[in-house]
Amino acid sequence: MSVMRIETEFCPVWVAGVDDTITQISFTELTGGQAHFPGGDAFAMQVTEYLAGARDHFELNTEFPYGTAFQKQVWQAMQTIPYGETRTYKEIATLIGSPKAQQAVGQAAKRNPLPFVYPCHRIMGANGKLTGFFGNSEYGLDIKKRLALHEQKSRQLSLFA
Repeated sequence: MSVMRIETEFCPVWVAGVDDTITQISFTELTGGQAHFPGGDAFAMQVTEYLAGARDHFELNTEFPYGTAFQKQVWQAMQTIPYGETRTYKEIATLIGSPKAQQAVGQAAKRNPLPFVYPCHRIMGANGKLTGFFGNSEYGLDIKKRLALHEQKSRQLSLFA
């Protein structure tokens, strides 16, 4: 597996994978052979476009390196949340057919190995506030807030373009 470090305006991001497939994105350092790989290069280009407001979704080959069937179902459901919008943990639980599983949805979001691509930053608490721990970084809630605000701002600007 190859690992690349990508500098973004929010924080450094590490991306890991093999050939053109991405298996992990992290806000803390990943170990592995530090090298460019096609999937990592594609992610670097697309995350730069995303943060510039020129991209609202990612088109990458991904593979979950771990996860239960339930977690993978939650991660897939995250991709249905439109750019610049949010959903609650309960709404995602209902969407996947487990309306009482909002806490389990929160735990699955916390373990999401592919943030950005599977946008867990678009899931909020029932009161519309930031809750939970985003990714695997001590700065998780700050990153979640900044990404959600970035998308809302970019979406509003595109309405007037």
